Amino acid sequence: MSMDWPAMTPEQAPPLGNGVVHAWWCAGGAEAVVQRRRYLDALLQRLLGGYVDEDPATLVLGREPRGRPFLSDANGKRRSPDFNLSDCAGHSLVVVSRTLRVGVDVERTNRRLRHRELAQRYFAPDEAVAINALDDAAGKLQFLRLWTAKEAACKATGTGLGGHMHRWAFAINDGIPTLIDMPDEAGSADDWRFLTLTPPDDGFLATIALRGNFERLCCFRLASEVS
Repeated sequence: MSMDWPAMTPEQAPPLGNGVVHAWWCAGGAEAVVQRRRYLDALLQRLLGGYVDEDPATLVLGREPRGRPFLSDANGKRRSPDFNLSDCAGHSLVVVSRTLRVGVDVERTNRRLRHRELAQRYFAPDEAVAINALDDAAGKLQFLRLWTAKEAACKATGTGLGGHMHRWAFAINDGIPTLIDMPDEAGSADDWRFLTLTPPDDGFLATIALRGNFERLCCFRLASEVS
């Protein structure tokens, strides 16, 4: 999906209404790699502070049993909005929604990987066969589209990746992951939507998984530095 990515701060973003999803692309400096956890926590607080109109430094991030983060109140209970983050090579994509459950994964397109072997290990059998039949360039792109969709789905449900990626099966139509099979506990396929994005910096591919009534996606580049 091709989108504009205007630069702005969370305070400048349009209202996050029902069914609306905001995606934030954040290009970090050396700190984003060297002090990864500190940087990512500060990034999440910076973005979420704009949505709840509170001082980012006061926000508390909780963790689900498998590690998925959420915005917590003083009693450890989840509060809105829902969000998810993926980071890669010092770049991050954060997805935020008030009414949908969200997951995201971003990967470098120029990374060296044994895509056929990985597909055989982690994907559904039909997916691995389809990827194996493609030439190297096409097979690698297909693999990344499927991988990001599966990881985004696992992050949206909060299961983690281990033992779950092969349970999400997709066909690729014009670059859009089309869900054809899923875990029973994930609900109905009609509840899910998958969007493949091209981030504004070259060399990345991302997929967003959305569960709920989706209306509109807005993409932004974070305009201010996180410290």
